[in-house]
Amino acid sequence: MSRSAALPGRVAVLLLAAVCAVVGALALRGDDRCQAVVERARTLTPADVASVGPQLTRDALERCGAATDVIAVVSIVAVVGARADATEVTRELALRRPQDYRVWLTLGRLERDPARSRAALRRARELNPRGVPAPR
Repeated sequence: MSRSAALPGRVAVLLLAAVCAVVGALALRGDDRCQAVVERARTLTPADVASVGPQLTRDALERCGAATDVIAVVSIVAVVGARADATEVTRELALRRPQDYRVWLTLGRLERDPARSRAALRRARELNPRGVPAPR
């Protein structure tokens, strides 16, 4: 094979490598943005939850790709004192990730309305019968 015939293949490989590098860099930037939200949630106090909690849960929903990261943030926010905000964001996450039993399980634990809580727990159990206890 001549050098001129191999050139298009080499150019294609270089272009593919460049695309992979850009995609990787953007993914890492997204991970950093999510990690910043998670770290901020870990330092949340009852004194600042009213002012920071609602935005923090929204940021988690928008910046974190993994449902587990959003669940971690909403769980912290709920425990520290902004349960209503955490519940609202978890409801929205359930719409975005309807097949993720962990989202439904979290929603079932956050909901104050017993009927809604049972419905969410039932959905979690439908999605993962072995890992979710039967709702009461």
